[in-house]
Amino acid sequence: PYWLSCDASVFDVRNIRYKQTGEKLPSEFALYECVGMDIVRDHQRIDCVMDRWNPEDLPPSLEGTTWDSSWGVPRVLVMNCQVPYQSGRLFGAHPEDDGGLSIINYFV
Repeated sequence: PYWLSCDASVFDVRNIRYKQTGEKLPSEFALYECVGMDIVRDHQRIDCVMDRWNPEDLPPSLEGTTWDSSWGVPRVLVMNCQVPYQSGRLFGAHPEDDGGLSIINYFV
């Protein structure tokens, strides 16, 4: 399985004062591009993924773009979606030994 890159302008985003106008416009350039994804299963939950990275190991900015702190967003975005692996009971606590799956996406 794979995905293909596309131009950000194919997505319509809400314009300023969307509530009053209902207007959507083509997006400008994308702030991030997905550069990787890991799916990890463990007996413990995987938390604080960025705390385990060395700042020198962070991927560089993409070609043709230069990140600027004035944008007000982080240079690297990591999303960790945690999903249970074992089914739990209808009522009560989830099994202690199930760390579940972590679906970790890396964006630069």
